[in-house]
Amino acid sequence: MITFNPDFLEQTSFLDEYEITELNDLSQYVDFHILMATQHNDKSLLSKMSFDFIYTSAKIEGNSYTRGEALTLFETRKPMGHKRIDEAIMLFNIKEAFEYVLQYRPTINKHTIRELHQILSQNLLPKKSTRWRKINRDIY
Repeated sequence: MITFNPDFLEQTSFLDEYEITELNDLSQYVDFHILMATQHNDKSLLSKMSFDFIYTSAKIEGNSYTRGEALTLFETRKPMGHKRIDEAIMLFNIKEAFEYVLQYRPTINKHTIRELHQILSQNLLPKKSTRWRKINRDIY
């Protein structure tokens, strides 16, 4: 296992040219669909695409909210009584990060990654934390 090294990000180029090109291509694809939904004044399509991204991202991280519960959470801003509060916070953080990307369209770089990580982890990490994840996440 690799130990946590906060200097790693500064010392490492973590995206190669191919990965940057892939991310930019995906960004163009998403931008096109958002533009089409916006031009056709189809706020329901844009809202559905946003919700699907937020919900799926939370599920990947292990969130137990169902689609219906997540929709209710966003409508009422009240967590489900039978769920852990950190799961509701996670959903709100992902929503905020997604809205940040939609609004500012930041360039993909180390600063953006840090900014998004800060948004995604707010109110989920202890105050004295380094603000970086200390466990590895397996991606299948």
